Amino acid sequence: MNYRKLSKYNKSQIDRAGLQWDLNIINEFRYDHEDMSKEFLLICSDFEDILFSARRLKRTPSIIKKIERSRRNRNTIRLSAMQDVCGCRCVFETINDIKLFMKHIKWKLKDFKQKSIYNYIDRKNNPKWPKTDWYRGIHIIYEYVGSNENWRWLFIELQLRTILQHYWATAVEMIDLMQESKIKEGEWKELFRDFFKRASIVFE
Repeated sequence: MNYRKLSKYNKSQIDRAGLQWDLNIINEFRYDHEDMSKEFLLICSDFEDILFSARRLKRTPSIIKKIERSRRNRNTIRLSAMQDVCGCRCVFETINDIKLFMKHIKWKLKDFKQKSIYNYIDRKNNPKWPKTDWYRGIHIIYEYVGSNENWRWLFIELQLRTILQHYWATAVEMIDLMQESKIKEGEWKELFRDFFKRASIVFE
């Protein structure tokens, strides 16, 4: 694989760029994740029961909005420590397929260290269930710890969903766009909140 030339900004410069809306540095930092995410997705795609997979870089306006929200809540996120700048999504037929994949991938991602897991699927002994917006899926945060020095301290978020959970989440995003609302930030119209809550329960 041909790797792009990475930017040479240090953590302090990157964090300052996030606070000052320095779009050049923010965009460079985003693209620093590009090749790492390709390697990550290649490893994940080795599992045959994945229906489809994709990767994405968080859009610059979304990064700025997230930092601004954190500042308003007096819990400012440092850009260099933001864990979902880069994401990889794998979609499966069933929850059991997701669980088998999680066992499989544990031994494959040798250059990535699992930092945290957010389980919005399992009810049993799970303080994170249900999520307040009734989203369902599993998010796992990894940090690169391999031999490529250019990727050190970069994070990637792995999202795991069933196909029905994916349809639900996609519908929420479409309503968000069409209504110019902020569902992902917890601002629901009551009609939509009730509909998507009921749909989420039915899909479960």
